[in-house]
Amino acid sequence: MRNLLALTFCFVGTITWAANTSYFLRKMPVAQRAELNDIFSKRTSKLIAAYSSGDIVGNGGGLIEQNLSFAYSSVLSVIDTCVIYMDCKLTPNEKLVLLDIRATYFSKLDNELHFVFLREKDAPGLFHDDLDPGARVAKTGFSKDFPIFINLDQLETNLDLAYDLGSMLGIVIHELGHQTGYPSHSKLDAIAAKLRVSFNYKMRNTEIKLDDNFLTVNIYNKDEALRTQVSYYYNNQLRFLSYPIEKELKCEHPNRDAIGYSLSNQHWDRLVKAKDLLRPRLNMWIDIHCEDSDGVIFTEERDLKIDFLINKNTKKLIDHKITIE
Repeated sequence: MRNLLALTFCFVGTITWAANTSYFLRKMPVAQRAELNDIFSKRTSKLIAAYSSGDIVGNGGGLIEQNLSFAYSSVLSVIDTCVIYMDCKLTPNEKLVLLDIRATYFSKLDNELHFVFLREKDAPGLFHDDLDPGARVAKTGFSKDFPIFINLDQLETNLDLAYDLGSMLGIVIHELGHQTGYPSHSKLDAIAAKLRVSFNYKMRNTEIKLDDNFLTVNIYNKDEALRTQVSYYYNNQLRFLSYPIEKELKCEHPNRDAIGYSLSNQHWDRLVKAKDLLRPRLNMWIDIHCEDSDGVIFTEERDLKIDFLINKNTKKLIDHKITIE
């Protein structure tokens, strides 16, 4: 891990020097941000109060909402992958902007409200601006204190966009850029597009049909010192598996610590049915990344099994069990 920290400082120093020699994507002046944030706050405060509850239809239950939540949870690892481990064809200035967005993301960790999902009729004009004649998919202010307002009408009429996790990531990166203080739509879109390419390259999903529904497992592999993102989705229920898998990680060598893992070769067993229960099992190869006291990273190869338990009648996810052998 010490190698990772040293590499991070090296990158930041290099980026800072390079940024001074080329065009810099500038933030909006502080006074202008404050003025616009005051206007935006007055316009949206009642919307937040009225539509931020997960009990309201369209605020947390559907696949669109949960895809955005998955994308939001992946922001930190995607930025780290592109800035530290991969070039992602980013300019020095774009790397600086992403480090700035990364800091904003960290500052919002205690914020429980990341998104507010709205219909255009709920907030007439909110998703329009003078520079763009069409309705926008998302809108936020120029402060980390705002949530991201999502236009459900736009996403529901473009399901290819809504169900593409890379596109959802791009939306989140773009809006976090605005919250960090960067006003340029085109430049934030360009940065988001480069991260989306990296995300899609490393994203894998596998699914199995269970009667009239699919159980889908999403896997976003990252480099050895970064956390792999794993989730599964069934019948409007989304659960994350990254932390439960991490709890099961153990290195065979007593003086090595597990710092991460990557997954490959996903394949399903034949479905087991028992009375009212469905028992799908997903098998994967898992490479556990282990670090010794000198900071040297080793890889140990194991097998991972995830056993799911689903009520056939209610279509509810009852439980899952993780086994590493």
